[in-house]
Amino acid sequence: RFDAFEPDMQRLFISRLTLQRRLTAAILSSDFEQFYQPQFNIKTGKLRGFEALLRWHDSELGNVPPSLFIPVAEETGLILPIGKWVMKTALVMLKRWQTLYDYEGIMSINVSPMQLKQESFIPELNDLIAENNLDPSTIEIEITEGVMIENMNAAIESLNALKKKGIRIS
Repeated sequence: RFDAFEPDMQRLFISRLTLQRRLTAAILSSDFEQFYQPQFNIKTGKLRGFEALLRWHDSELGNVPPSLFIPVAEETGLILPIGKWVMKTALVMLKRWQTLYDYEGIMSINVSPMQLKQESFIPELNDLIAENNLDPSTIEIEITEGVMIENMNAAIESLNALKKKGIRIS
């Protein structure tokens, strides 16, 4: 098979390489921000909880949308340290709101399929819950169907372990 070189191929490659390099630097220097999007109960109109949303502003690249950096993080394995940071930051914030404002809602956290597959995921989550003295029922793990496709039995086992602990699954 032969492919003709196109200048766009090089631009795309360099762009992706730059994104990966800057993403690695962002992890090392904690250049991420976490925002919290309110979630409302449609029936009652009352606040149900918040979803933790990761955002990244890079000094060279500017605001980098999750639709660009999350796939690169997934493909390179960088999603693992990013996911740990997101989880820890969200649960610390949840405890802070509970302490300062008597917050009784949930914290919803997106978890990548790669994170869920890690043997250390559930023990690390349990440690964060214990460290922050949180009720597991105030935590909701959001997953995508991609979790189920690769290893259905392992995914079901992990989800059942989370559910047994009282953690919500979405």
